[in-house]
Amino acid sequence: LFFRGMSGLAASTWAIYMTMYNSLFSAERRAGSMGKISSAMLIGQVTASFLGGLVAEYAAESLTFLVAAAAGAVGLAMTLLLPEPREAKKEPLRVRSFVGLLGNGNLIFYSAMAILLQLAAYTGAFGFIPNILRDLGASNFILGLATTLTTLPGAVSSWLSGTWMLRALGMKRSLMLGFAVMAATLYLTVLTGSVAVILLLLVLYGFARGSQLPLLTSAAVGSVPAALQSTAASFFQSVYGIGMTLGPILSGLIADHFGMPAAFFAMGTLTLSGALWVGLKRETPPAKG
Repeated sequence: LFFRGMSGLAASTWAIYMTMYNSLFSAERRAGSMGKISSAMLIGQVTASFLGGLVAEYAAESLTFLVAAAAGAVGLAMTLLLPEPREAKKEPLRVRSFVGLLGNGNLIFYSAMAILLQLAAYTGAFGFIPNILRDLGASNFILGLATTLTTLPGAVSSWLSGTWMLRALGMKRSLMLGFAVMAATLYLTVLTGSVAVILLLLVLYGFARGSQLPLLTSAAVGSVPAALQSTAASFFQSVYGIGMTLGPILSGLIADHFGMPAAFFAMGTLTLSGALWVGLKRETPPAKG
């Protein structure tokens, strides 16, 4: 549990990578850049989950941790080569500035929508769906393949979210469609007893979820002044982390008392409500600079 917590602490540097990468682009191109960096992270997850499934199936489960440690060492070496961004020194974050962030309607709203996104994720694909697959007789390889089929479509949709999807559907419709598809996959997962059908649903779910995170991040941080965007991204990540924690807990409690189908239907309904809330949200123009 301790090292699991340390892993989460390491993963929290995501916000720094996001902000550093997006600083290389103009404000008008940041939605697209958010999609690209999210896509890159998902490609890493695809590779890790697929490789982990192979290693666990044909070697040993314990060996997967050594492979991950080696990947972390390579990442450390590459990070040491990164130059610090060339920019003027900024004023240190003050309490008044942080309180001002809490008054930003877009940041609060889209961070809350990200909680719903993670509730769905950590109930379904990253929560109880692997248990459902195992109960249906799936092997370690199938479990690794399930994660791959979730993240690979997400890598594609993340790349498309800030470009093609925004042009074709716009921010609001893209988010509404994503929430609706994710809710549908949660409903349908517990209505089928087929491993193949669940794998197909995971493809649909992964494509929908992959587009959501970069769009929500862009919508949340886009209305924040440039000097505070790193802090806003960290705030956004901290808030959606609530969904990661509550998803398995709430789903587990509901499943214990009312059964697994009830948990999936409850979280599916919460996810579907995200589409409604986004549809009712008044748009706010992005911040300049």
